[in-house]
Amino acid sequence: MAALFQVDEIEPLVGALVGGIDVDGGPTAEQERVLGSIVSNLWKRSDLKLSAVTPLSPGEAAAALVRPDARLRFCEILVALELCRHPQSENQVSEVEAYVSALRVNQVEFQVIRESLEKGADETSKDLERFYGGILPEISEVSLRDNYLRLTEPDHDLAWAAKCPNRSQRVWPGRSGGAVVVGVCTA
Repeated sequence: MAALFQVDEIEPLVGALVGGIDVDGGPTAEQERVLGSIVSNLWKRSDLKLSAVTPLSPGEAAAALVRPDARLRFCEILVALELCRHPQSENQVSEVEAYVSALRVNQVEFQVIRESLEKGADETSKDLERFYGGILPEISEVSLRDNYLRLTEPDHDLAWAAKCPNRSQRVWPGRSGGAVVVGVCTA
């Protein structure tokens, strides 16, 4: 991908990418790791530290990236970085769309980019669940897996209780003389 960008485009490109993920209090750790890896490993610019890069606004990015191919590839990378924000954020999606608009990237091309990356992310998640589901019985506690092992039916109440900051522990007797300890929300 380094050949897709000219040497003089890398610094403004990184500045625009940093600007594009600087929402909701800044980029996530995952976004920073992915972008940092692209910058240092793919573009061989380990001298560019993301924390020292001046973020470019959508208008500044449009002025700096004039080649249509560079603009389109920028949008591809920005959407990939958008998918690295968990949970997804409306502000992040809006920011990406602001860059796409300022760069005047064809909306059809942009939608193809977004849909293909989202489809790829969905397929990757399904693959992960399938592989994890295959080994889950092997890595699960034997005494619990018959009653609690279910990948497709999450227990949202239990997940909520585990996240509750005001919780106490309750102990339920388990099979074979064991016990199950669960945090229970008291608020």
